[in-house]
Amino acid sequence: MARPDLSILKYWRSAAADSAIGDGCLKARESAEFHSLSAEEEATGILGRAAVDFLFSELPARVQRVSVSYRPLHVRCQSRHTYARSDGLPPEVTPIVTEAQVTREGRIIPRRSVIARDILEPLASDTFSIGRVAELGRFLTAHPFPADDEGPDLWQRHQDHWKRMMAEVGGDWPAFDPEYQIVGHGLARPATEAPATVRQILLAGPHRAVRLQC
Repeated sequence: MARPDLSILKYWRSAAADSAIGDGCLKARESAEFHSLSAEEEATGILGRAAVDFLFSELPARVQRVSVSYRPLHVRCQSRHTYARSDGLPPEVTPIVTEAQVTREGRIIPRRSVIARDILEPLASDTFSIGRVAELGRFLTAHPFPADDEGPDLWQRHQDHWKRMMAEVGGDWPAFDPEYQIVGHGLARPATEAPATVRQILLAGPHRAVRLQC
């Protein structure tokens, strides 16, 4: 295969991986799909009965863990004089997207956290962003999260990791952004099947993918 074709394939694989993670900017319909965590749930990483019932509602009793999309940071655009903004800023932003599992006992087991691709440059001009893809890549290379360790300090390590990520990649947003404020204590919803499906495709590697298309 010619080198330009390999470059296109690598770009496609990266774009597929980014899309599987999920967007950080949420529309009202998407925001309604999440369960809002309480302050205690956020602090302990243990969900209460209402959250557990919400996440397992469509699963058989034999299933002991459910994959979830957990958003530890929920940020909302400031209203102006009781009216919603109309200047193009996203109304709801959950910059950190964490792939996690939740047990029947309510324990959140975080696996991987990233900053959503739709708020990282390069993007189209005049598009809302809080950092750059290259900076996220450097951070995750230097500070990988040991997702296979489910020790008792897992939750605190997860908290420390995503907060450091926001500080180094996102400039500690939204601390100094007057247009946004943090609301609530995080959001969670059952994960879609897209991440697992895309991951299987990516595991084939670019050369394997090329052979499959020939």
